[in-house]
Amino acid sequence: MYKSENTKKLLFVSEKESVTKAQIFGSEPDVIYNACCGEDLAPFDLIDINMGCPVPKIFKNGEGSALLTDILKAESVIKSAVKSGKTITVKIRIGISDSKPYITKEYAKMAENAGASLITIHGRTRENYYSGEVNFDEIEKAKSAVNIPVIANGGIFTEKDADLIIDRTGADGIMLARGAVSDPFLFAKLSNKDTSLTIKEIVLTQIDDMLKNYSDRYVTLNMRKFFPNYFKGRRNAKEFCRL
Repeated sequence: MYKSENTKKLLFVSEKESVTKAQIFGSEPDVIYNACCGEDLAPFDLIDINMGCPVPKIFKNGEGSALLTDILKAESVIKSAVKSGKTITVKIRIGISDSKPYITKEYAKMAENAGASLITIHGRTRENYYSGEVNFDEIEKAKSAVNIPVIANGGIFTEKDADLIIDRTGADGIMLARGAVSDPFLFAKLSNKDTSLTIKEIVLTQIDDMLKNYSDRYVTLNMRKFFPNYFKGRRNAKEFCRL
């Protein structure tokens, strides 16, 4: 909405990507509608609204997981996005904290009735961020309450984790985040694709791909985020990542 060059960089899609889906956040229905209809999101057929982001800056602004406390406003946001003609999906958490009632089932039904085509559920509360056990039961309750696909998210770092969360929740699929950064082969493993590349080949390919579109400095700083995860648990990894 603000014509930010940094935002345009985040919306970059390479020639290797076949699925065009962008994730946005916000709490003002009119702004969300205009964003979905705007030129920056024109290349994207699917728009995901993040109503689960726990980051304080987003939360304090009434956006992200703050919308878990205002289901009527969240409904208005989804309906406005759907009016754009885009396929709209929603990502949520099970609630604000474990000390308060979970909203998963109620929220999933609202999202479906508002026109969302899919809902992704991170099985933790906003207060828990990314730690603690994933609440399989809450994801399962949402899955049983709606007819749209439900995607399970949270704590998936291995093939065993993926099988467990599908088995316990009945979800239609999974979303990977930190697990895919820790193990860049995880997508391939889960879809029975070739995993014969070495971690060295993965790193060099990633650097080459980024250099096609970004400066040396940007690539260097960005890769520093990935190295600790890629080499965690390997011999001399700590010393290597200091270089």
